[in-house]
Amino acid sequence: MGGFTRKRPLFIPVLRSADYTSLFRRMKELDLSLRIDPRILSHDVIVAVDCTGINVTNWGEWMRETWRVQRGWIKVHAMNERETDQIPGLEVTDEPVQDDPLFTLLLDQSSENCKGEYHIHEVLGDGRYDRIHVFNTMEERGIKPGIKTRENAASRFTGSPYRAECDRNSLI
Repeated sequence: MGGFTRKRPLFIPVLRSADYTSLFRRMKELDLSLRIDPRILSHDVIVAVDCTGINVTNWGEWMRETWRVQRGWIKVHAMNERETDQIPGLEVTDEPVQDDPLFTLLLDQSSENCKGEYHIHEVLGDGRYDRIHVFNTMEERGIKPGIKTRENAASRFTGSPYRAECDRNSLI
C-alpha cells in the first residue's frame, strides 16, 4: 500500500502522497473549536453527559488480555444539548482516565459555550457520575441533577447534602 501511495503522484500530479508527518501537520491545523448556535437553544438548557471508548488499534489484543496492559483506546467525553444535539463540551483522553473527574471541565466548557441569556438548567447522566463532587458542583451552580444514583445509595448526609436530598426526592 505504501508503494502505491508514493507512486500515485506520477499518474495524478494533483494528488500528493500523504505520509504520517504531513497528516499530523494537517491535523494540528484543524479548527476543532465547538460552535454553538444560541438562536436555537432554549432558555433553560438541558445537557446529557457521557463518554465512549474508541479502539485505536487491534494490535496486541492477546497481550492486553494476558498482561492487563492498557493501550489502544481513546475516550471521548461529551456534553450534548438535549433539544438541538449541539455539543457544548468535549474532551478526548486516553484509556485510564475516569469519567467523573472531567465533569467540572465539561460543565465549564458548556457554560462558556452557552453564555449570555442561556444557562444550563439540568444535567443528565448515568451512574458513573454519581459522585459527591459532581453533586456539589451542580449545587454550587444551581443546576438540577438528572443523574442515576445507585440502588443502595445512602439517602442521608454523606459528604453531599444535595445528593442525599436528590436521592430522597427520587424515591418518592
